[in-house]
Amino acid sequence: MSHYFAFKYPCMQNAGMAIQITIRNVPEEVRDELASRAALQHQSMQEYLRGELERIASRPSLDTWLNSVRERKANGG
Repeated sequence: MSHYFAFKYPCMQNAGMAIQITIRNVPEEVRDELASRAALQHQSMQEYLRGELERIASRPSLDTWLNSVRERKANGG
């Protein structure tokens, strides 16, 4: 059985407005693992996932990072 996650997530462009994100067709084993990780940190699933999304969004994507490394190498750095 697949699950979905729905939670409100603040958007920096719309300060003060909560944005809701829904993820459908999440495999049960993935949902169970995420629930377990949230429980280990004494957080709700929503709190845990919001924190993970904030962590991911605070860092450059792998493609962005690789491009910056390539540019530095190309410029002799």
